[in-house]
Amino acid sequence: MQPEPKKESRWKDYVLASLGFFVEYLALQYGQYWLKWGGAALLWLAVWDYTATIRLSGLRRYAVNVAAAVVLFFFAYLLGADKLHRANVSLSPINWVPGPPPIIQTICENDSDYPAHDQMCFSAEYGASIVNGKVPVDEQEKDFQDMNQRLLLNPNVDLKTLEPHKWRLGHQTLDVTPGMLYDFRHHEKTILVAGVIVWSDEAGGHRKEFCKWLAFLDSEQIQMNERIFPLCKGHNNLLY
Repeated sequence: MQPEPKKESRWKDYVLASLGFFVEYLALQYGQYWLKWGGAALLWLAVWDYTATIRLSGLRRYAVNVAAAVVLFFFAYLLGADKLHRANVSLSPINWVPGPPPIIQTICENDSDYPAHDQMCFSAEYGASIVNGKVPVDEQEKDFQDMNQRLLLNPNVDLKTLEPHKWRLGHQTLDVTPGMLYDFRHHEKTILVAGVIVWSDEAGGHRKEFCKWLAFLDSEQIQMNERIFPLCKGHNNLLY
């Protein structure tokens, strides 16, 4: 009679799985949701070790482990997601403050009950053409991409924590020449403002884009604090 094959010990699988469930419990119990990723990794290691001891063929073993990784990390992502403290930083109305010289003000406000960490509100202003009462879409896109390049070339952007219901003010003085003033009054040129808002909270990092242009209703309102800013065709949403 042939001797029965020796059963491989699986104590290591049980230890890894137990540690994984314990870490997940700690993540929920104490609200330290970053721990859930460690718990998912321990559970996946338990699956990996288990598939080694039962000696699955190469392709089947990898298929099982890939499927286990997808399921475990997906549920880790969902774990406690409804309990995460999420901040929300929004763009308040853009102000045209008459001069001389006139100033464009952008205000980013944390309108949530939780702090927004590593918060930045970056914008750039452009003189834009008016065609048939609107800024052409290709010019909107060109200006927005130029703003992105400016942001990449600016390594000293000020990041700070924005407390709940607090705001940050950004402003830029406009050097309005007589020629620009003529173009504004005759609806041939306007001001386009493009920018991004970034922050982080318990749910991770977030990024919003904004792109608006100033609609001058009549020549008199050039001298007023005019706040009518139609949206560009794109770049006015929360990316993540």
